Amino acid sequence: MDITVRRLGQGDESMLVDIVGRYKARAIEVKYAAQLLANPLNFLLIAEHEQRAVGFVWGYLLQRLDRDKQQLFVYEVEVSPSTRKTARRSLAHELHCCLYKRAPPAGSLCSH
Repeated sequence: MDITVRRLGQGDESMLVDIVGRYKARAIEVKYAAQLLANPLNFLLIAEHEQRAVGFVWGYLLQRLDRDKQQLFVYEVEVSPSTRKTARRSLAHELHCCLYKRAPPAGSLCSH
């Protein structure tokens, strides 16, 4: 199964609305999705299969008191049951790559 992982950013509002609806069973406005995605400290990686989100990692980049370096606080991880094994592995790998090569700009792939 081919899984692509990327960080959501501005222009991905409808994808975020879909993710919240599917995984959280809640509705959010596109305007609110735009606010979330415009904040560079919000970090949302999605796993996609055939251009459909099959999982995500939601976190926050935190500024540290003791050093001039950001730290990622992972708040939530969700993966569709049908792709759980492959998507979880892809998300974990890409998250690791992103963290140790600095967080990528929104909208980009976490390339190695």
